[in-house]
Amino acid sequence: QSRLARIIRYNCFSVETCPELLSHPNPGGFSALSGTALYYEPSFFNHSSEPNVSRWNIGDVIFFVANRNVPKGTEMCISYIESELLCEKPSRRTCLLNMDFDDQDHNISTTQETTATATAATAKEEEEDELDHQEFPIIDLEAHDDFMSMPAFSRMDDLLDLLHQATGGIDGVLCCRDELNVENNNDNNISKDSWFRCDIYNLHLMLALTLDEIGRTEEALVRWESCIEFTETWLPPADENCVPIRVQAALCAKAAGKHEVAQHHANEAVRYHNLLFGGGVHRFRKRYAKEMELKLRP
Repeated sequence: QSRLARIIRYNCFSVETCPELLSHPNPGGFSALSGTALYYEPSFFNHSSEPNVSRWNIGDVIFFVANRNVPKGTEMCISYIESELLCEKPSRRTCLLNMDFDDQDHNISTTQETTATATAATAKEEEEDELDHQEFPIIDLEAHDDFMSMPAFSRMDDLLDLLHQATGGIDGVLCCRDELNVENNNDNNISKDSWFRCDIYNLHLMLALTLDEIGRTEEALVRWESCIEFTETWLPPADENCVPIRVQAALCAKAAGKHEVAQHHANEAVRYHNLLFGGGVHRFRKRYAKEMELKLRP
């Protein structure tokens, strides 16, 4: 029994039908699209913080696809954690993995010079972690359901307040590498840096949905496009999260009367979807037919 528990512990996969998640924004909407599964052959994949293989699910069927051109002889690796968490610092990724190894940045080598650099970076992170006791993202399924069950205007106010805290008062900051990597020791930045980047991303997502819900589509579009920038900056190449964000941005732009912008986002959604799933426009329309009919906007 103990051996079986360890096999499951180290080899199970989380299962999310990701491209449909945004279409179920109400409380409990995620539960029908998520679960845990154990597969034999996929369990041999190793982890990388820069995976060259993406995985995705439709129901209980799991698929693996290379997300870039991979040279012959290169090991094929996946990420053991959600792709939106890969932008976090190594100590946080290691904590989230909860495995028997440290998740260092992918390009760290074993030379003495880089080992010393990595050791110094680890020591610096440990000092920062003494000031930062947040080990896990706070915008989890329970927090999401709590927010989405609130009246829209109250939800909007709370989301804006949290974003103000998370970004140090710089509205709209989500994925700019320079600003997210600023090193400053004043109290405001210590507080700001304690936030997970994926939490800020998820706050933007919920705020975009909320602004859409109350008919403020132009403001919502700004948030959707900020989320697009995050997915294309921090997530692995051709990540499946790019598809639903582009779909919602296209629908939002259409509702705002910005038809050229809507067409651009729609074309990009189809392009990403075809890279991952194939089937062209026909499969894209079939998969997203119900999502197009949802009443997410007035």
